[in-house]
Amino acid sequence: MISPGVAVLAVAVVLAVTVVALPGGSGAYSAAGAPQTLPGRVRVGVSGASAARSAVLTRRLGLSPTLTGRTFELSDTFNQQWALTAESRGGVPWITLVLTHRGRAGLAASLTAVSNGVDDGGLHRWASALARFGRPVYLTMLPEVDRNFAASSAVARGGIPQDVRPAWQHLRRVFAAAGASNVAWVWNPADPGHDIAYAPPAAQVDDVAVTLFEYPHTSWVSPAAALDAAARRHPGKHLLVEVSAAGTPAAPVGRSRSGPRTRAAWITALAADVSARGDVAGVVYHDSGPYQDPTDPAARPWALTSDRVSLAAAGYEFRQLQSGRAPVPAASASATRPRPPVPAASTPPPSGPPTTVAKPAPTPLLTAVPVVMLDDAPTCAPLSTRQVSPCVVHAH
Repeated sequence: MISPGVAVLAVAVVLAVTVVALPGGSGAYSAAGAPQTLPGRVRVGVSGASAARSAVLTRRLGLSPTLTGRTFELSDTFNQQWALTAESRGGVPWITLVLTHRGRAGLAASLTAVSNGVDDGGLHRWASALARFGRPVYLTMLPEVDRNFAASSAVARGGIPQDVRPAWQHLRRVFAAAGASNVAWVWNPADPGHDIAYAPPAAQVDDVAVTLFEYPHTSWVSPAAALDAAARRHPGKHLLVEVSAAGTPAAPVGRSRSGPRTRAAWITALAADVSARGDVAGVVYHDSGPYQDPTDPAARPWALTSDRVSLAAAGYEFRQLQSGRAPVPAASASATRPRPPVPAASTPPPSGPPTTVAKPAPTPLLTAVPVVMLDDAPTCAPLSTRQVSPCVVHAH
């Protein structure tokens, strides 16, 4: 899901609910309230869009979304009506909670501030609200903590990698104390395949998010390579994938000259790579790319509705993933090579939150981009290189 401080083009995966019949009549949520995976199927949906826009987009995609993402600031109020709508048909809401205020990161957003309880008032309010909601929820906090544009950064504004673990553990303690056992904790670094210096203990991570935002005329990541990297790094975890793309890649994606050359072909390759695995729990498309305001004209090229071919491809592939039918294989290197087996989990999953399947980790996703978010002047304009989530995306 997307965080304050850096725009991202992402096709993503994620979300959850309680004892509710799932679409298609198979599977149900556990009585404990944690999100469950759908055997043989993948949750699909959208993120980065208003409720009205999400309804229009999913209708045009021909989807009944089973995963819906949205970013909130700590000062926001939990929107229970949105969450109920997200889970009304067997879906799961995926919440990204960031520690900014009106898009700006102050001292209270730092990792040491979190560890020392500076944000506990707002955190307890959110934890209590989610506990009262009672239905399964995917929750991401400290998104892209391994990048300098993140509001709560471990590489900028005084933060260091060693600050992440105590901050994450404090967040989990606050939510546990409020009885929010229906929350599945989703670890969402910018590069989940190479996050060993930042990651919390494996037992305190329920799922891992892989964010793929692809900018026009740049080198696009091979979905298979990114998923493989994340899964190797986080064995036994399910992956939630958030994606977004605009324009066309500078060159064919992957090792083959016949790799995807268009956005529609890249989406098809993504679906083939996801369907070939058993560890991806969900995929969501981030409709506004790296832009904070979904209505910004600059965000239009990122929207699936900006081009009919991509819209048709996404609709078909997402429906196939949702139904459990394998999409047509993509003509890409990632789709032609044999898929490695999912590694066994080395650490037992934590009790409480949802359990998912082993997740593949993304290859070195993005190069670090010098996007610095100052207290009084957040930088949200897209840069020439690929980045992860430069802005907070508000979809109230």
